[in-house]
Amino acid sequence: MKKNLYLLALLLINITILSCNSEDEPSTDPIDDPIQDNLSEPGTFRLGSFTVTDIDNFGDASDISISFEVISLVSELDELTLLVSPNSLSLEDAQAVAADNTLILDPTESYSASLPTTIVDTDGNSITEDQAYNIYLLATFNNDQFTPTLSDPASVTITNETIIITPELTGTFSATEDIAIDSEGNLYINGGSASPSSVFKVTPEGESTILSSAFDNPVGIDVDSEGNVYVSNFGNTNINRIDSDGNSSVLVSDSRLAGGGGIAVANDGAIYNTYWATTNLFRVLNNELTVVCQHSQFNGPVGVTYDKENSILYVASFNTGKIFRVEDDFTITEVADSPLTIGHVAYADGFFYATGWNEHQVQKIAIDGTITETYGTGISGTTNGGISDAQFSRPNGVAVTPDGKYIYVTQGDGKLRKIINARVN
Repeated sequence: MKKNLYLLALLLINITILSCNSEDEPSTDPIDDPIQDNLSEPGTFRLGSFTVTDIDNFGDASDISISFEVISLVSELDELTLLVSPNSLSLEDAQAVAADNTLILDPTESYSASLPTTIVDTDGNSITEDQAYNIYLLATFNNDQFTPTLSDPASVTITNETIIITPELTGTFSATEDIAIDSEGNLYINGGSASPSSVFKVTPEGESTILSSAFDNPVGIDVDSEGNVYVSNFGNTNINRIDSDGNSSVLVSDSRLAGGGGIAVANDGAIYNTYWATTNLFRVLNNELTVVCQHSQFNGPVGVTYDKENSILYVASFNTGKIFRVEDDFTITEVADSPLTIGHVAYADGFFYATGWNEHQVQKIAIDGTITETYGTGISGTTNGGISDAQFSRPNGVAVTPDGKYIYVTQGDGKLRKIINARVN
């Protein structure tokens, strides 16, 4: 009896094994295909990222920057509709919004831009500050097998506050030294230790190109009214001139210029140059170099800037944080005393903007010496944010637009940062 039961158990086990093997045999059906999955489930549309950022202080829709990446059904897209709504929207709500109250985008795999000033919200009202908005993407397709899809919202409230960002640049860029800005808003930036032979040009749209590669650790830089750029070099004794066509030549070479330093172009065409290891202020006029003054109070002069409206030259000390006005007779007067080890300094509209290399901060200093703003936490980093939340890492070069709205800063890690000052109403 026991033997018969044993044989019966073996027979059942074999039948079970054969049954399992039969189910595991390769299927004759097509291999799973993501496209096939999407076709069997119409409307599968996914974003890899969707970010909305308050990037400026105009007080309208152009303050808002949109960035997204489409990671499925790109080839099936007919159009993307961007909606800015003060309320939450369903798919049906979004489809019912008047076309004039939306922004139609061409089918695209990725997108990054600020909104046009003229865009309105879904109710037809202008975009304003201090109003919370939900921003959606509505995807429609050129294939009837896919149904329209509404993204999850990204939320933003635009405010009039000072913010620090890391601009998105196209092209090659890595620079640590000083910055000059021309009348059209183009930036000229010295590569320094990050790009020892290069000077970069960055357009207002964020396109970065190498203007010239004829240098040896370029440090100081300025641009004249005709678009000529002047550059000092830490690694040699030259001051170079780059003309408006990008051609570089040696303006002057002198052993006393060892170490580069800051550069400022005066209204009369004179070029002033400093170097932190000396207490000299140099002037190049008619291609001749002279030491116009020597003051122990300079104590590590690097930063030099020029007030074109009032024809006044200023020199800053790396070691002491002091800023001096250079008088017409080349005597000096202290006008500010900051706690910074000043890398470079810029002037605009009654204020100095100074970088603190060791302090990881940037300061706005009034012409009477009052420190009116300190940008950054003082902890080394590259965090974007408000004036007391953002971080800098070894800020060094600096330039400011004539109205004082935008401040550009280079860092020891080669990155470019941008400070956007709040509007003064």
